[in-house]
Order: sequence, then C-alpha cells, then structure tokens
Amino acid sequence: MEKTNDTTATKKSVKTAKSKKTAKTTKTTQTAQATQTINAPLTGFAAHRVRLKEVSEQAKELKAHYENPDSEYNKTSKRPFKDHPLNYYIMTYIYGVGSSEFKTLEEWNEIGAKVKKGSKAFPIWGKPIETENGVFFPILFVFNLKQVEFKKEA
Repeated sequence: MEKTNDTTATKKSVKTAKSKKTAKTTKTTQTAQATQTINAPLTGFAAHRVRLKEVSEQAKELKAHYENPDSEYNKTSKRPFKDHPLNYYIMTYIYGVGSSEFKTLEEWNEIGAKVKKGSKAFPIWGKPIETENGVFFPILFVFNLKQVEFKKEA
C-alpha cells in the first residue's frame, strides 16, 4: 500500500513539475511576443513620422548653429545668417542631394515634369493644421529637381 502512495505522489509531483514548466514556457512565449510587438518595425506613415522627428532634431541643432549671430560660422562667413524654416535644413543639410528645388509629385506634374522611375520621395513637414486636439503637422513627400525629367515637346 505504501508503494502505491509513493508512486502516486511521484506521478503527481512529475505532473506538477510539467505543468509549471509549461506555464513558464507559455509565459516566456507571451513575453517574447509582446516584446516583438513593441519592438516591431514601424511601417508606412508611422515610420516616416518617427524618422522625420529624428531628422528634425538634427536640423534644429544645425539651425541653432548656423543662425546664431555669435557663432564662429557667422563671424567668418561673408554671408549673414538667415532665419530659414526647419524644412530648409532638413532638405539642404540632412538629405543633401545637391539641389535646392523640391516639389510634390503634383507640383512637378503641373509644370510638365515627370518623376523618374524608382525615385524615392523625401518626407518633410507640411503646413500646420489646427485640430480639436491641437496643432497637427502633416507629412509631405517631395522630389528633388535631379529626380525629374521634363517632357520633350514634339
């Protein structure tokens, strides 16, 4: 009779250990899945907004440097500093594609230009929009002069 109780107790403890291990594995899996969800790469507009915020911080530092009248740059430069919008610094210094003319796809099409196949748009901040929740800055996608071809007239 004692052997049966020992065997039953052993089976119960093995079963309990297995269920604890399964519970621990399940919890670990759930934690890993939650972490993957949190660390999942952003896509679409969310990714562009996050990237544009990062680029804007860099542009703000450049703007502060170049537009400070007491900076070494302005003391040695023959050009006086100007109060350029943040998009100017993003397009000129961060994207730095060599041309200062940027337009949306619609604007290029209106003047008879066609964006070259495979060209990637540059995200910049649009004009602020007042909403019930405060000010919202939309994202505009622009193309550089070097990314377009003008239609040939026959």
